[in-house]
Amino acid sequence: MPIDLGTLNENQRQAVLWNDGPMLVLAGPGSGKTRVLALRVARLVQEDPDASVLALTFTNKAAAEMRERVDHVLGQRADRAHLCTFHSYATEILRQHGSHLGLRPDFTLLTLDEDRLALLEPVARELAEAGQLVPTDRHSILRLLDHLFRESYDGGASGPGLTATPTWVPPLFARYCAALVANNRQDFGSLLHFAARLLREKPGVARVLRIGWSHVCVDEFQDTNKAQFDLLRLLVPSRNANLFVVGDDDQIIYQWNGASPERLQALRTDYDMQLVQLPENYRCPGEIIELANRLILHNKLRTEGKRPLSAHRAPTVVDDIIRYQE
Repeated sequence: MPIDLGTLNENQRQAVLWNDGPMLVLAGPGSGKTRVLALRVARLVQEDPDASVLALTFTNKAAAEMRERVDHVLGQRADRAHLCTFHSYATEILRQHGSHLGLRPDFTLLTLDEDRLALLEPVARELAEAGQLVPTDRHSILRLLDHLFRESYDGGASGPGLTATPTWVPPLFARYCAALVANNRQDFGSLLHFAARLLREKPGVARVLRIGWSHVCVDEFQDTNKAQFDLLRLLVPSRNANLFVVGDDDQIIYQWNGASPERLQALRTDYDMQLVQLPENYRCPGEIIELANRLILHNKLRTEGKRPLSAHRAPTVVDDIIRYQE
């Protein structure tokens, strides 16, 4: 049975019906973006028996919601649609192909600082004994490592975001990564680092992974950090690839995790993106939308020509009460 698109507005329908080539959907809050993405994934799988869709998002919760919606639309499990986070997909890549870098498939993911410190301590101590001025606060070193992983640090003399890179940073980073491999371990940040390194150093593996997906989708793109974006570019290197991205430059809230307003600009530079906007909000009353529009006018990096949000929510009993009290 064909998927019902009758309840979609014109822009939502355009996004769902998009087939080939790169598209950026600028989706405001409450615009039905998750529904649009789920319907598009379901439609591709339903209409094309050769289609295989990789959909990447930021959190496990968002991935689970997408999976539930896609399966609900199709009325069955969509085996040719893989919906997951960047980190979980990086984990899959390394479990399948990490042997090229010395990792065994049963590597352990370190989630506690105590376990990471146990791996870091001998590395830091060796460098200190060799005359390097390594900080004694090992927790601060962990935070630095997290930053370097997020920013796709390549081990060079200049660390991203550092005014002056101490001489101990490159050898410590290299030795920490080597210790992870030697002990068959990974931590949250290193997953993206090693997955990207694998695709760069092993072109055959990269080709296999690219062949596996006819279409790649990304949700909440504005929340991605540089490591996630670099991994995406390695997975989808062609400027005219079937890359479907949903994001909003007015909703960047994870800058502490490396998200940047410039990421969407880089995306449009790297890919020949067609653009569709979803400015209609179906969640909030008009008063809230008006305040939001006033606020986002101060976003100097928002996409040129982007339309303001518009309210399309039917009044509720709560709204009537608020108006009555006013």
